[in-house]
Amino acid sequence: MRSKGGRTKDRPVVIATRNTPAGVLISPQMWNAIVDRLEDQDALIDGLNSLLQIARGEEEVIDLDPSTMEAMAAGNAAPA
Repeated sequence: MRSKGGRTKDRPVVIATRNTPAGVLISPQMWNAIVDRLEDQDALIDGLNSLLQIARGEEEVIDLDPSTMEAMAAGNAAPA
């Protein structure tokens, strides 16, 4: 089945067999945008889960000053 226009640059193109959708073609730019959005949503969910664990008392918050954080990033220190 041939779609009208058929350009993945503008919008997804549905591939059909006997008028039944069998697949979808999208541009690399659209794919990358979808993947980026999913990664952002995963990071948001992880952050919200962390906040929930803190609110439930399952995790604790440790205040760190910038110099301690820099040392930790360099592998030279760990929080007490």
